[in-house]
Amino acid sequence: MRRSNSVYSYLKFLSSALCLLILVSACEKRNSERTTTQRDATGKGNGGSGIGTSQAEIDRVFANLKPKLKLTFEALGYLVRAEKASPKSTELAALPGLQKTLALMTDAQASNVFTDVDTADNLSLQEAPCRDFRGTSKAAAAVLLEVGGKICFSSKMIRAASVKNFDKAAEIFIVALAAHEFTHHFISTGDHVKDEKLAVEVQNFVEQQLIRRLEVSAKDVISIDDSDYIARFYQYALDIFTSAVEQPGRGE
Repeated sequence: MRRSNSVYSYLKFLSSALCLLILVSACEKRNSERTTTQRDATGKGNGGSGIGTSQAEIDRVFANLKPKLKLTFEALGYLVRAEKASPKSTELAALPGLQKTLALMTDAQASNVFTDVDTADNLSLQEAPCRDFRGTSKAAAAVLLEVGGKICFSSKMIRAASVKNFDKAAEIFIVALAAHEFTHHFISTGDHVKDEKLAVEVQNFVEQQLIRRLEVSAKDVISIDDSDYIARFYQYALDIFTSAVEQPGRGE
């Protein structure tokens, strides 16, 4: 009887161990099959995991940054003009400060964000951290009200940013970051905290709009081939502007 109990206990132990191994294997498989979602693409909410974008991705994005940045600002300009033609026709109706900032940047004047972006050799990508006016290390930095001035970007800081190693995440992060820095060329309230908040508002709005144009929800998988999201944002803004001009006041 004692021997029978020992065998039974041994078999029970093996059964428990086998169940544990199956459970661990299933968890590992689930983690290995995890896909990139909209939340990952923004780099927000991942706890600063240290999984940064690669230098190859950064170089690829900067090689084509200006055309994509101009198209993004053109879309923002259309939203501003649509809101002016037909109040409450765009999301800017609830963001009057942002609307004012974008109007200042995209207005048809001699010195606007489009001529600023077109300035030759004004994007300076370096390995070392950029420094703001306080000497603080930053992923990017620009001098206030210096239209046409150089904007510093740090590969090291961008790589270390809380962004998943994914093409579109890197691109959206950098386009929105660049929009933030170009904003500093056009605003200076005398209050550095307020100036930074205004620039962050532009950055967040750009990021949100581009993420939406990926046509995903928080649970959807982002396709690496989904390369026309900036063009879709531009078309979206143009359609709203066209409608606002044709039917002024429709949003009121």
